Amino acid sequence: MDRLSVMVKSLPMLRAIFTLAVLTLAAVSMFTTPVASQQVVGAQAEPVLLSHEASFDQPLSFAALIHMDPSRTQTLDDVLQEEFTPLGKRYIDFGLSEERIWVKVSLQNATPESGIWRLDFRRQFLQELDLYLVSESGLSEHIFRSTSADPFNRRLIHNRYLATDISVEAGEAIDIYVSYTSSAATWLPLRVMSLEAHTLLHRAENRKNWLINGALMAMFILAALVAPIVRWQVSFTYCFYLLSGGMFVLQAEGYAFQFLWPNFPSLYDPLGLTLMLLMSLSGPLFARFFFQTKIHFPRFDRVLIAAIVGSVVLALLSIPLFKYDLFKMIAYPFVLISSGLHLTTGVLAYRHRLLGSLPFLVGSVLVFLSLLYALFAHARHGWINLESTLDVGHFTLFADAICFAAAIVVRLLGVRRERDRALQAELSAAEKQVRLEQDLRRREQDFQKAQIVSTQRKEQLASVKHDIRQPLLSLRHAMERLGEGDEETSAQVHAAFDYLEDLARKTSGASGSQLTVSLEHISLTDVLGQSARMFAEEAAQAGIEIRTRLSDDEVVSDPVILMRIINNLVANAIRHSGASAILLTSRLRGDKVVIDVWDNGTGISAGALSGYLQPGKKGTDSTGSGLGLAIAKTAADTIGASLDIASREGIGTRARLTLATGDG
Repeated sequence: MDRLSVMVKSLPMLRAIFTLAVLTLAAVSMFTTPVASQQVVGAQAEPVLLSHEASFDQPLSFAALIHMDPSRTQTLDDVLQEEFTPLGKRYIDFGLSEERIWVKVSLQNATPESGIWRLDFRRQFLQELDLYLVSESGLSEHIFRSTSADPFNRRLIHNRYLATDISVEAGEAIDIYVSYTSSAATWLPLRVMSLEAHTLLHRAENRKNWLINGALMAMFILAALVAPIVRWQVSFTYCFYLLSGGMFVLQAEGYAFQFLWPNFPSLYDPLGLTLMLLMSLSGPLFARFFFQTKIHFPRFDRVLIAAIVGSVVLALLSIPLFKYDLFKMIAYPFVLISSGLHLTTGVLAYRHRLLGSLPFLVGSVLVFLSLLYALFAHARHGWINLESTLDVGHFTLFADAICFAAAIVVRLLGVRRERDRALQAELSAAEKQVRLEQDLRRREQDFQKAQIVSTQRKEQLASVKHDIRQPLLSLRHAMERLGEGDEETSAQVHAAFDYLEDLARKTSGASGSQLTVSLEHISLTDVLGQSARMFAEEAAQAGIEIRTRLSDDEVVSDPVILMRIINNLVANAIRHSGASAILLTSRLRGDKVVIDVWDNGTGISAGALSGYLQPGKKGTDSTGSGLGLAIAKTAADTIGASLDIASREGIGTRARLTLATGDG
């Protein structure tokens, strides 16, 4: 149903494309149809009057009389006794017929001068072709013969089309008899023309055909050059399409036989089918990689693969099996089936708004309609000029190649836009990172200043301790001497000095120093967010992602001590957990606020966890001081908070700090 709805919704667009394509094909057909062939076929053919004009070029179908020989054994003497009938159609074409066809045309040189005219059969090959001249006196002459086994160098006129010259005296009237059989189509676009007209005609056709192939070659080179930009499969299949299409033009127009394999005429018809099958499979192959149908349309992709494999098999078998009609009945319709799948891919891609789908769809419609036009022309043999089907096919090939190229360009432009957006996003992220780094450097500088002040104060305390202890010692000894004999006074003095010495020792001890608590209203978002930003760079260098999920709650506590606790927990998770991700969260639970630091590291066993809360205790692989968790625990106790640590080996660790909001 999904595929059906796609097709139904695409009908208006398809009707517009179909109308445009039909008008285009009709125009091409009109301009490629000889003017003389538009004449109404009469009951009796009149002689064709020859002219010495350089532009003289006359199609002979309107003047042809026909005789069919089912036995294929009649000679000229036999058919001279037979009655020829008017052609009764526009063109000499009898479809796929195994009969020997005899064509009679009367020519008359009504000029006062003798001359030579060229008879152009406009066919590259025929199974058998014989030409006879019969004069008014009844004398006959066999002047030309060609078979499908003749190499190219047997042709007296070196042209891709079969042709021969005839000489007619001034005022003479002659009848020409053409006898031929064909293993393929029986159309014979027979024309008589002056030698100059023949030269000009074929020169113009050569320019047109080589222009098409030259353009295809230019697009082939460009496609190869942009291969590093687009996916190589797209570039390769597009080049394959251009190559098979160009070879089909060379083969269909007879250039391949003339220049590539002049000694193998039997390859002409089979190779034509081979190249047609290769060209038909190259379209779906290109579509499959260009639109990535394996991802976007997986079920339809299997149909495309089956069609591609079928085309390859038929192409490989086309030369050895071409002589069998059953094989041709399978192979030729398969070309239309492949083209239909090509068109269906374009419809699906357009419906899903894939980049480059519109020009691709236009090209696929043109190809499909050109095949339908050729099929209709062969079905209505004798009424549509089959030469126009070649012109339409060549035009469609060129137009489809341009559409493919346009689709690739559209895809490249779309990729460029996406790349520009990605670069802009990266630039914004870089600017944010710079701001964070600047903020971090400022805070590092503040921290370094604080460290300097702390060091100075420690040195001052150490100096005070040193300066105080010595006088205290002297005073102790002096008081001992003064208090001799008075035990009560001596005990009081000793107790006072013990207290002072203990106070000095506690004041100078870093690990045992007393913390001064200063309570303030604190926003958890500020404190926890600051901690996440402070450690972002270190975490990134370690390949760890820090994420936060913070509430907007406030607590009443000491900001420095709270920051110290969180920083120790985050630093411990980064440096010692072996995690790839850390989650920092806060939430309100009753009148309490719960702050969690999660990591997905290696975890800690239950037995080892309790020991890590003691100062100096650390893991065997740790390079730290072993004070982080102990300091956090001590600081939590100082501000009246509880610190709980839970861990599971192989899963990770959660450190939970619970403290009152202070609202009460």
